[in-house]
Amino acid sequence: MNIRPVPIILQLPDSKTELEASALDFASRVAQNPPAPNLSRSAALKLALHKLTENWGVDISDKAIDTVVHDIQNLRRGTTVDQIILHATSPQAHIHHLRPMTDPAYRITTLNHFEVVREYPDPLAAALYNDLSGLDEHKKQLLIELELLLFHDRVSVWSKAQHDRLLKIVDSLKHRVPLIIFQGDVGTGKTALAECIGDALSHHVENSRPTPVHLLKLTTQVRGSGLVGEMSKLISSAFDEAITFAKSRPTEPVLLLLDEADALASTRESTQMHHEDRAGLNTLIQRLDNLRLSDLRLATLFITNRPGALDPAIQRRASLILQFERPSDDARRSLFTNRVPELNLTENQLDTLIHQTGPKGSGNDGVSFTASDITDRLLGHALREAYANNEPLSFECLTKAARSITPTPPFREEISA
Repeated sequence: MNIRPVPIILQLPDSKTELEASALDFASRVAQNPPAPNLSRSAALKLALHKLTENWGVDISDKAIDTVVHDIQNLRRGTTVDQIILHATSPQAHIHHLRPMTDPAYRITTLNHFEVVREYPDPLAAALYNDLSGLDEHKKQLLIELELLLFHDRVSVWSKAQHDRLLKIVDSLKHRVPLIIFQGDVGTGKTALAECIGDALSHHVENSRPTPVHLLKLTTQVRGSGLVGEMSKLISSAFDEAITFAKSRPTEPVLLLLDEADALASTRESTQMHHEDRAGLNTLIQRLDNLRLSDLRLATLFITNRPGALDPAIQRRASLILQFERPSDDARRSLFTNRVPELNLTENQLDTLIHQTGPKGSGNDGVSFTASDITDRLLGHALREAYANNEPLSFECLTKAARSITPTPPFREEISA
């Protein structure tokens, strides 16, 4: 996968730099998380570009934005484009954190084992992070743990300031395995938080300016096709690529994300485990152990719906395990309030929606709605029906949708021992 195929280049009056790694990746993110509802594709791109350049502190004319949107649309239609130029008129002071294209970090041009490569800060990720309701404690723990894992020097400074010495525990915890596990039911925000935490981290670690943070999402194809030795070789190759990537950016945190981690890290206690899977798991454990001995700012994030399926050796090595549950009454209330603020739902109306999406709701069989059940299915159903009937979106649309769908069944683990 190319990290920067058809980049969006920001042309400043006296220099140029890479504003977006991939125009197509940017367009895809905008389509999945538009900056405002009910926008056409081109209007969404235009607004997203305005917000992106505002984030960088650069003045861009509407004409320049329109040109880039036109180029991106042509690229999506298959037109061959080497790069897309976004001309700026007057850069402002805090543009200094953008790296020039001559930076050695750009010498890596391909990563073969990652399906997503993203750099933060990213305004779309910031919006998603702010939209995640009911996960405030998870966000807090995750940010602190990432700082402890990736910025040991800061912990040392804290120790000397508070105790006039480097505490033994600070030194001993320096070489923990940089592994955080997100586990819990489906639709509870695990992947969403993992994929947007980089933006929050980019602002968390520096007060004066954002620090670039990178996300590398492993493709599950590293499991291979079952050939002897293939899975172990692919896992090693993926870690080698991630390490090389991190070494090229020694001051910038890199997050290595593995979704459905149980596909690579299933417990060896299963009698059905294939020899090749066992060898791959041993390689994965070894590579994680090697990371703790490095001084790289590289942390691994594992996501699973089946915590019982993870090998105990993987769980034992995690510096933090975050348990994700279906949203509470308060969290569901916050979801409705934040996602449809224009409806000005009353407390009684919210109470009705909370009851219907809870375990005692009609047809729910003791299971409450997940966050994605509400944000994607329920609200999507209500909007679709209101649009189809050419009527305004209303509380009645929401309650009708809540009664029409049922919550996603809990994930049931089945492990043969």
